[in-house]
Parts: sequence; structure tokens; C-alpha cells
Amino acid sequence: MFAGSSSVQQAAALPFRLSDAGYELLFVSTKRRGRWLLPKGWPKKGEALTTAAAREAREEAGVNGVISPESIGSYRYRKNMLQGYEVPCDVVVFPFRVDSEESAWCEGDTRARRWCKLADAPDFCDEPGLSRLLEQLDPDSQAAFVPLLSRGSDKIPAPPQTTEYRS
Repeated sequence: MFAGSSSVQQAAALPFRLSDAGYELLFVSTKRRGRWLLPKGWPKKGEALTTAAAREAREEAGVNGVISPESIGSYRYRKNMLQGYEVPCDVVVFPFRVDSEESAWCEGDTRARRWCKLADAPDFCDEPGLSRLLEQLDPDSQAAFVPLLSRGSDKIPAPPQTTEYRS
């Protein structure tokens, strides 16, 4: 699957909301080590990265909303596979305005979620490449988020109800 590839691509959602305290980002815990990261994963065959990122937000964090068609950037990390080897991954990150949170979701039994102030996010997350990317977001400008605040027409359609998660 990964032979001959220098890296593989994943898609991540950057779930955010605007509260009285300013912009907040949502992180999820990893299943095995409880580290705090963004919802992310592999795109399915033929699936757009934005669709994959929105799907991961629903599955891993139990949130619904609007995904930006524009990435804020990417970061690189090494994924430890269950089979005992590492895979270099490039993760493309898309802002995702959270409109609702589910009380029960697909991976809710194995993941926790936490909201964090945008200014605190680089220190809160447990991935150095992601921390560096988040440091580039100016908590005072929020340029990555403003285009999504008034939009609602480009919601990612809910997937068919063949899985246990709701959207």
C-alpha cells in the first residue's frame, strides 16, 4: 500500500467556534495514547480532501458544520502503524466551523474532545508539526475563520445512514 511512496496524504479538520472568549479550537484524544490532536484520517478512494476532513470531524469528534474549501496549510508527521512500522504523512488542514455537537458519536467511546482558546492551541496539541502550523494563526486576525462565519450554503452533505454515527 505504501511501497515506493515518500509520504501519504491525510486530511484534517480544524474545528472552531466563536465564543465570548474569542475563537476556540476543538481537539480530540488519540485512541491509544490519549494525545490531543485534530480529527484527521485517510481519504477514501476518490474522496475530496475537504470531504474526508469533514467526515473525520463527524466520526472522531461528533461535530457537524461547514468545511472551508481552502486549506490553512499542512504539516508532516510519522504515523506509527499497528503492524509496527512508521509511515510519513502529510496532513492538509481545513478550517471547519462547528454548528452542532453530538452527545453520542461514532468514536465517542474511545475519544474525548476538548475546546481550547486559539491562543493556547499550539501548546495544547501534542503534535510538533501541528503546533508550528497553529502558531502561524494570529489570534487577533482570525483570517482563516472569517470567510466561514456567515456561510451556510456549502455544508458537506451527511453520509448515507449505513454507519452508526449521526450527522
